[in-house]
Amino acid sequence: MLGIDIEDNSRFENKDRVKDSKFLEKIFTPSELDYCFSKSNPSGSLCARFCVKEAVIKVLSYKGIKHSKLNDIEVYHGGLGEPYVRLLDDTLKNIEIDISISHDKTKSIAIAQIKN
Repeated sequence: MLGIDIEDNSRFENKDRVKDSKFLEKIFTPSELDYCFSKSNPSGSLCARFCVKEAVIKVLSYKGIKHSKLNDIEVYHGGLGEPYVRLLDDTLKNIEIDISISHDKTKSIAIAQIKN
């Protein structure tokens, strides 16, 4: 099974909302926020990570796993910049998920698949 999500980057362009750390901390881990805000235009990176989280939740639901805490799903990068996902909830640590992620100026998209 696959999980997929596509969103408008504009969801993360609202300066007041993006500056609201409580809003962002409910969705992203500190390392994700550091990565996104290191970019000249963080909205695409924020939105792309949000898409990954939504795609992961969808693919977990196909396996009968209810998961709703977005900041327990972390996107990080390997040595060549390739994206990976890490599930921070102890009950989900044995689940491995492959992802693909992309964004342009207006849209972000992500696909997730459980490896097993």
